[in-house]
Amino acid sequence: MNETTVRKVYDRYANFYNLMFSRALDQGRKRAIREMNIQPGEKIIEIGVGTGLSFRHYNQYSHSVSLTGIDLSDKMLEKARHTAVGFKKIEIDLMLANGENTSYHDSTFDRVVLMYVYSVTPDPEKMLREAFRICKDSGSVHIINHFSNFNGNGMTLSERLLSRHSHRIGFRSHFPYSKYITGFGLEVASVKSANLFGLTKIIHLPKAKNPHILSQQ
Repeated sequence: MNETTVRKVYDRYANFYNLMFSRALDQGRKRAIREMNIQPGEKIIEIGVGTGLSFRHYNQYSHSVSLTGIDLSDKMLEKARHTAVGFKKIEIDLMLANGENTSYHDSTFDRVVLMYVYSVTPDPEKMLREAFRICKDSGSVHIINHFSNFNGNGMTLSERLLSRHSHRIGFRSHFPYSKYITGFGLEVASVKSANLFGLTKIIHLPKAKNPHILSQQ
C-alpha cells in the first residue's frame, strides 16, 4: 500500500464507513478513550480520525477535551466536520494530514491515539516514530488495532484470504503483534482486549519508557 492508494480507498469508503464500522468497532473506541483517563488541560491528537466516530466517547468526560483529529482522506474529514458540530463540550480541530509526517512540533500532545489506523498506514514504523515524536515526554501513545498472531497462533483462513487484497480493502489483515509491537522493542504498560472475540487490542505505550523508538531508522 502507498499514500495514494490509502487515500483513494478511504475516499471511497467515506459514504458507507459508518454503516460498516460504527457498531462493530465501537466497544474498542469507548473503552480506549475511557481508560486514557484524560485530565483537564491535556491535548489529544487522534491520527486517522476518519468520520469522527470516536467523538461521542470523548464527550463522556465531565470536563472539556481538547482534541485534534487528522486524516489522509478529505472525504472522511468532511464527514467528521459534520459530526463535530454536535459536540459543543469537545474542542475539535480537524486537519488533512499524513500521520507518518505531520507538521506539529516535537512534544506537542499529551496523548497520541492511533485508532484503527496502525495497520492501514503504508509505513507503520514511520507512523509509530512520528506518534512518539509529537508526544510529550510525560505523555503516552495509545494504539487501538487488530493484531494477528497475538498468542503465537498462525494466520487464520480469513487473514490469509484478505491479506492478498490489502491494497483494495485499505488495511493489512495479517498484522502480527510480534512484528509491530514486540518486534520494535516497545515497552507496553498494558494490553486490553475489545470488540468481537477480543480481536482488537488496546495498547498503552508511555513515551518515557520508549525513548529508543525515536532513534530507530
